[in-house]
Amino acid sequence: MTEDEALFLAAVANPAEKTPALALADWFDEHDEPALALALREEEQLVPFLNELMRWDQVPGRATQVYENGAVREAWQILPAAHLLVRFRHLFPTSADTPAGFDPDGKPPQKANDRLNPLAFLLFWQRARQRQIAVLREQAAGRARARNGTRPIFGRIPAGQDPFEWKSCLLHELVIRGRPLTSPSVKRHAAEMRERGHPLAWLPLKRLPVEAGIPDGTTLLGTTIRRRSVEPAPLPVLLTRPDRNSPAFAAVRDLEVESNGALEAIEVQLDRALQVDRHGADWFQSLPDAALGSVHGANLIVQQIHAINALALLFAVAHTGGAYSRGEFGAYSRLHAWQSFGWLAGCVPTAEPETIAAQAWQCEWFTFRGTPWFNYMIGDLGLICLRPDRLSVAILAATDVD
Repeated sequence: MTEDEALFLAAVANPAEKTPALALADWFDEHDEPALALALREEEQLVPFLNELMRWDQVPGRATQVYENGAVREAWQILPAAHLLVRFRHLFPTSADTPAGFDPDGKPPQKANDRLNPLAFLLFWQRARQRQIAVLREQAAGRARARNGTRPIFGRIPAGQDPFEWKSCLLHELVIRGRPLTSPSVKRHAAEMRERGHPLAWLPLKRLPVEAGIPDGTTLLGTTIRRRSVEPAPLPVLLTRPDRNSPAFAAVRDLEVESNGALEAIEVQLDRALQVDRHGADWFQSLPDAALGSVHGANLIVQQIHAINALALLFAVAHTGGAYSRGEFGAYSRLHAWQSFGWLAGCVPTAEPETIAAQAWQCEWFTFRGTPWFNYMIGDLGLICLRPDRLSVAILAATDVD
């Protein structure tokens, strides 16, 4: 391995650390490539973008373009990313549809055989990697469905797939299907996942009681909440929105990354305790229109559901994805459902699933629909959690666009 390749891999493997990227920048300065050195020092999106394209456990979706006044512009200085991808292409997981070159001065391609400009080049890379990751997860899900108990659990790994990631997905696909996982090979791999800090290692190796609706969609009947209050509804005293990288959006992010979806989330602090049996669905009307348009409308319908339903709905929307995506498949759908579930229930991001489950049993859960915010396509979700203190409410909504 050459010196620049080793420096590049170190930088991309640690996007939160500045030192490896600065070391690579120094190397480019020493070899008369000042433009790449400057980009590595000043463009904050560059290394995280390349990191996403290198990983198997995260679907790449970092924005490369922004729509403004009907036109498209670059979201950040993308040309260095395109140059680095061409230079170090052999170090990335690639497939036949991963483009190998671009025209630095090119305009947006008009025909299928036009040479790609930098923006189109990066978008093609993202889509190619999205497809690769989806195929791996789909194959793991298929193996889990067809699992024959007389064969080794991991067996033959499909050609072209990352072995560690494929085993990790298969293991958790089997977990959600209730398969016993007691073999030494499974225990060794689960331990290695924890050592490497793999995202799926956070999940328990058996389904918890609150996961009774996963993956078959078994649910408990909901109860429609009347519209009118017996007494005035509590008023909001504080409304906050989570950051777009928050666990709040984990289960629904695929609608935005791979489809045309819209997402909203909000936490509301109330001036006094909310009693659903007395305040009904009218308490929604106390929220300002600008706070969360998804819960306003004359045809609003609110249903009270069980915590089991809430987690199952989050799993279902992650598993299905949007109208233009293949969804997350079982292992990551479970992970992302739990992450959104924890945020809705008011748990800290580091809380374990068992802690989240205990908190969720004490919450009151609701779905809502019938408002003009939804487009009523695949993946629509309207979910409300009234937390145990009855003074805080979390709302998560997602809808797709054709």
